[in-house]
Amino acid sequence: MAASVYRCVPFLGITLTTMQTVMRGIDDSRRRGAFCTALECTCGAISTYLRSWERSTHPQITLQRFSAHLLPTYRYLLSAWLPSEDTEVKLAVLKALGPVLSILLPRKDLQNQIVGDIPLLLAQYGKNIEAFYITKVLGQILQASSSKNPTPEVYVAAISHTLSYQVTSKAQRPYQLCRENHTEIPHVFLQLGASNAEPSPAGAAGKNGPENQPGHLRNNRCLGQGDQPGALGTAPGLCYPHPLH
Repeated sequence: MAASVYRCVPFLGITLTTMQTVMRGIDDSRRRGAFCTALECTCGAISTYLRSWERSTHPQITLQRFSAHLLPTYRYLLSAWLPSEDTEVKLAVLKALGPVLSILLPRKDLQNQIVGDIPLLLAQYGKNIEAFYITKVLGQILQASSSKNPTPEVYVAAISHTLSYQVTSKAQRPYQLCRENHTEIPHVFLQLGASNAEPSPAGAAGKNGPENQPGHLRNNRCLGQGDQPGALGTAPGLCYPHPLH
């Protein structure tokens, strides 16, 4: 398999460019699903190459070049295919996003753009699709954040309440009760805490109000509120916190 990847490297750029053109003409769910599967395989091949490019006999192709080819495809997936009413297409897109983001997220100049897609991802919960894949993509995005480039607080609140609602809600929906999803949710909270754990520099010491607590403490407090009425916000894809007393 690896040998095949190295032989294909010179053609991966043109392959990704061709895929950008082809996907705009695909309007049925079966072919969209097949496209997403092909995209997963392509991104997997690129990741294999990037991990061991020195084994290739061709000149090195950098992550920056691959990501430049891949970014328009990612943008089209999120803007045109993910909002589809077809749940099979949604699921295929979410499965493909993991391998795609593994190539895009290492670029710090793309991270803020991708973080801005969090509301659209949160809006997919409750669409009768397997929530695990949504949660996994969110965790992947958050993992790329750091204390130097923290996730904006509005997204922290939205993610915290959306996920805590899934855990504590009494609504018995199979896709919300998936064991894998419930295993993944704590990892997302840990990522939230890790990327937002720095206290406010202005007089944080001695102030114990929730607005001055490290992010992981605020997230833990949010976790206990998810089953309250109105825990989910009215804006699409966003959940807003209740005042903490």
